[in-house]
Amino acid sequence: MLRATASKVMWVGRATGFLVGLSVILAVVFGVASAAFGDNGGNFILGQNNTASLLTKLSGQVPGGAALQVVNTKTEPGSRGLQINVAENKPPIAVNATAGKATNLNADELDGKSEADFYAAGSKVADSAHADQADSATSAEDANTLDGKDSTEFLGATQKAADSELLDGIDSTDFAKAYKRTVVVSPVGTDTENGQALLDAISGITDASASKPYLLHIEPATYNLGTGLNTGSLNMKPFVDIEGSGELNTLITSGIRTNCQNTRPGTVNGASNAEMRFLTVRNTARICTVAISNVSASPRLTHLTAENTGGNQQESAVWNRDNSAPTMTDVTATTSTAFFNHAVWSTDSSPTIRQSKLNGGTGENSSALFQIGGTAKVALTQLVGGVRLGGGSVQCFNNYNENMAAVTC
Repeated sequence: MLRATASKVMWVGRATGFLVGLSVILAVVFGVASAAFGDNGGNFILGQNNTASLLTKLSGQVPGGAALQVVNTKTEPGSRGLQINVAENKPPIAVNATAGKATNLNADELDGKSEADFYAAGSKVADSAHADQADSATSAEDANTLDGKDSTEFLGATQKAADSELLDGIDSTDFAKAYKRTVVVSPVGTDTENGQALLDAISGITDASASKPYLLHIEPATYNLGTGLNTGSLNMKPFVDIEGSGELNTLITSGIRTNCQNTRPGTVNGASNAEMRFLTVRNTARICTVAISNVSASPRLTHLTAENTGGNQQESAVWNRDNSAPTMTDVTATTSTAFFNHAVWSTDSSPTIRQSKLNGGTGENSSALFQIGGTAKVALTQLVGGVRLGGGSVQCFNNYNENMAAVTC
């Protein structure tokens, strides 16, 4: 009788795949028998409202199949295999299995969230207006914020802020601290302000040594060191290389002048165990002026331009004195055309010059190289104005003049 009754329960909703809990489902079904048509211990009447106050249970041993099957073949809207109604906030079903899967069971909600609130493992939110928020349907082709931050606040591992004045409240100049032994000098305002920033930068390097060398890198700009008597010099330091951003892009200039004393400070004063490269050094003052001055100093000057544009007498682009032995490679040294001007002027010094251009102009007693004491070595270099000796010597190798004609020193 019980099996016949169970097989005819056609009114209970749509078929479910949750077979693990069918024994409990049966208890619920048979536990709602109507008091009007059957009480505890009475018959289960099909097609009627049955009530009971005790558990109705179906037990059996059915090999290879279910103990209870509910079938509804109707196709009208709302047709279902099983419907379970419980009090508010009470679970509609309970199972005793801790393993296994309910075949074809479709969950509409998990922990109170709809399936639309979840993404499969490994999926990506391509263009979300806000990430880490419950509403996954909200999206935008260009995300403006992520976790409350504007998209401009984020930079990838290899990206750079090209022209940002401030990043997270930090001035761009503060990011140079990421370098260990490289000091970056950037333009900060006028040419004079830039010049002061350059002087401050090299003054701030106080612990350079053979075991701890530094690089001072100068960004493209004009750096004016000032104008005056013995005023307007940058003093190089041992074990600190100075590197510009190209001879056409980085200019260090000043109008420093002297009383024609023997030391003659220049726009840049050299130091031994240091190199200056990839920039232009200029002196604009008149009479006894120098662009690069080396007094008892032997720097390396590489890929740079040294020029004196004062337009008067006793000017030089590079001045060497007192046992200086600079090495000049790919250097363009130029003075204005006037009386007694020399592209390179060496007294008791021995420079090595190669693959360079020395232009002393065509003024009276002017020259490309003026050598007084010491020995200069010059190779593969253009000499405009020739060589002038004052007791020293010059070793020349494959040099030429402004007409590409060979020059014999």
